[in-house]
Amino acid sequence: MLPAQPNRSLMDGIRCLQILASNPGPIGARELARRLNMETTRAHRLVKTLAHMGMARQNRNSKYMPGPAMHVMAAQSLYSSGLIGNATKPLLNLHNKLNLLTAFGMLWERNVYYLCHLMPGKSAEEAASRMRIQPVTQSGIGMMLLSKKTDEEVREFFDGIDEISTHPGGVEMVIDDLHKIRKCGYAFVKIHLGDNLYSLATMSPNNLYTGVAVAGAIEEGRIPELLEELNKALVVMFPQTP
Repeated sequence: MLPAQPNRSLMDGIRCLQILASNPGPIGARELARRLNMETTRAHRLVKTLAHMGMARQNRNSKYMPGPAMHVMAAQSLYSSGLIGNATKPLLNLHNKLNLLTAFGMLWERNVYYLCHLMPGKSAEEAASRMRIQPVTQSGIGMMLLSKKTDEEVREFFDGIDEISTHPGGVEMVIDDLHKIRKCGYAFVKIHLGDNLYSLATMSPNNLYTGVAVAGAIEEGRIPELLEELNKALVVMFPQTP
């Protein structure tokens, strides 16, 4: 929900940073303006200001990409929060023990962004070198985190979305699933509609912004065993603070 007097310039600047950070390559001011739904001159002023601050930089073709300050801020936030440092070892142990896809991520807008995405047969270095993004309703972590919102917040979250591929009944069908997740304390979600692949996700009561999941050809009978392993990892990742 927006505050009473939102700072639109700040919001536009952050949206611009998000596009720069997630775009697969350099992007021009005209394309930025189209993606931001604003005049080219305004988008140009925004990205020029960000470049002045070091948050963006311009290449030889006058297109923009993340600047050094953005990389430094990303590293600072991950370091100060302790997210990656606390998560790496227990996630690797979990991945090696279960031989399932193991993920750690957070919800932003309508997607889950994975800070760690360990796939069977892939190295930890490969997991760290690529950003994985998944629509919220196709992610166990996404549905787990979404369940922490109220029903009204979920309706607002999907405002303007006419179709949800995983839920033909729309947002009310999503809310029905979230009620079940709130009741049992975990999410068990089919992650690819055509495949027999499921994600089992949960989260720590000491951190309500991130979730942890394992995924693969998981049968429902394995849920108690896998939940126990996930919860052991969460205790290490997010120890209770006094």
